[in-house]
Amino acid sequence: MTAKLPKRPRAFYCGNEDEGKISFLHSINQALRGKAWENVKPLPAYDCFAELGFVPAGLLFQNGWWFHCTECDRSFDVDCWDYDKDVALHPVFERDRRFCSQACRNTWHQNEQKVARLKAEAIAIVTAKYPGSVIQLAYVSLAYLDRPDKQRVDFKVLGVAGAVEWTSEQPDTVSVRRCDVEAWQAYKAGLEVSA
Repeated sequence: MTAKLPKRPRAFYCGNEDEGKISFLHSINQALRGKAWENVKPLPAYDCFAELGFVPAGLLFQNGWWFHCTECDRSFDVDCWDYDKDVALHPVFERDRRFCSQACRNTWHQNEQKVARLKAEAIAIVTAKYPGSVIQLAYVSLAYLDRPDKQRVDFKVLGVAGAVEWTSEQPDTVSVRRCDVEAWQAYKAGLEVSA
């Protein structure tokens, strides 16, 4: 007997009065779980993008969707007009991201590069300070890009069950779960012995 192949995900529009999105799911029931969508319907024209995981924003825009800029959150539609400022917009699309202008796209990419650099710096500090650490998460909030003291790295070390949290705000301390305090102290003692 041959194993049954899993069904390919299909595109579904999931929306309510506040937002709408396309999700790739195996059934309409998956779309109905969780968030309270008022409108769920299959969109077979977009099924071909399931492997990609998103429908290109430029295609959706051509098909009449309106968006918020990924960078500045300004709304725009096929009219390409900012009604508040009474100026024309020149949207730019990149994969599933949408920008109201090339300037917003450039700013977004500059911020992404800065986030990557800050994450790399934080990870380098943690791995140097805590040998054998396995990084689980490095986080830099876009809201704090100009504040280098707002980085966070979660990592694991041998013997400590939960994640260890380090922040650049308090670089000489870490947070661990209460049940991991003794294990963390043992890890730290081992570092001091090997130093």
